[in-house]
Amino acid sequence: MQLDVQKAVELARQYLIDVIVQDVLPPIPGAIRLEEVEISENDEFWLITLSYPDSMIEDSDLHPESQALRVLTGRENRVYKVVKLNADTGKLVSIKIRSLAAA
Repeated sequence: MQLDVQKAVELARQYLIDVIVQDVLPPIPGAIRLEEVEISENDEFWLITLSYPDSMIEDSDLHPESQALRVLTGRENRVYKVVKLNADTGKLVSIKIRSLAAA
């Protein structure tokens, strides 16, 4: 049975935290944002784009409240990642950098 979109997004967010930001900094509400959700043409994979402030990793030595303020005020460049999940099992297939084309 295929995962529904809510469960896929929840899993993608948790994989991103576990793989990219675990142990680097405390949780900051609103830091990780859902940007896009897509199912592959063959319905085999969920492709979920999430973003987080680029300073989350670079400025991990900042006080948590300072980091949270920067995130919540939107004064951040964001890093975009595409999390690819098996649509049936929810198993992580990949996490890749998503480049944004210049407008």
